[in-house]
Amino acid sequence: MSWVTIDESECNQCGLCVTRCMTCFSSKDDVVVVQTDEITCNLCGHCVSLCPTDAIHHEKMDMRNFPSLDRAIPFDSQQFIDFLRQRRSHRHFTGKEIPREQLETLVDICRYAPTGSNRQPVEIKVIQASDRVALFSDLTVDYFVNLIEQVEGQVGSSGPKARKSRRISGSCMRMSCVTNPWAWPGSSAWMWSSARHPA
Repeated sequence: MSWVTIDESECNQCGLCVTRCMTCFSSKDDVVVVQTDEITCNLCGHCVSLCPTDAIHHEKMDMRNFPSLDRAIPFDSQQFIDFLRQRRSHRHFTGKEIPREQLETLVDICRYAPTGSNRQPVEIKVIQASDRVALFSDLTVDYFVNLIEQVEGQVGSSGPKARKSRRISGSCMRMSCVTNPWAWPGSSAWMWSSARHPA
């Protein structure tokens, strides 16, 4: 049985689904035919999202995640540009605990960031215990310092200059590898000006 069905009363036979997903959709005698299963469908949801009449239903996906597009909504490009340009990175925090509801909202909305074929190959772990945050931060720094040493060993870097470079890189990395503070309240924080990359 096909994972996807088409509501013939809503379908206008525009053919967008056939054009965009030839592995699942085809046209026979000017009628759209669909056959989807684990072999042909990678669950990207593209067919559902692009259908202009909402005629496509995918039984393996939550259809509530496909709100209809209101093309009448005005979109001011300059406001969007201003919004992007006003983004700032904050690296000094109060340590105030963030309510779980807000964390859940942030994590949930991250799922809508574009990924190839909507595969979403990202896993988010929210850790709030400050001692564990510090542990992960130290482990991350140790990993990258070790990685630097391996790379330098492969390219044959040696001598005082290389050791100084490694020492400076490790120092900067230790300051910069503080885990994301919005997800881990109570972690140590630092000001951007305290991290200096070697010239």
